[in-house]
Amino acid sequence: MVASLVNTGVFVVKTALMTLIAGSMMVITLIYLRYTLPLNLSLFGTFGDRITAVSYTCSMTARLITLGLVILLL
Repeated sequence: MVASLVNTGVFVVKTALMTLIAGSMMVITLIYLRYTLPLNLSLFGTFGDRITAVSYTCSMTARLITLGLVILLL
């Protein structure tokens, strides 16, 4: 879908990559809330929320660094 928008000139590559990364950030948030947090709470009790928070923070930091690199390099 995004490739066809880039090929037709609706999006430039930079906008397409920024959109895909932003979308993945939204999806990963829902996945962490819906699946990872309940799983970690059931396995580790109250320590599971801290495990999930650290994991989520690392994941979002990696995506923000990637987004920053896309903005700077393209």
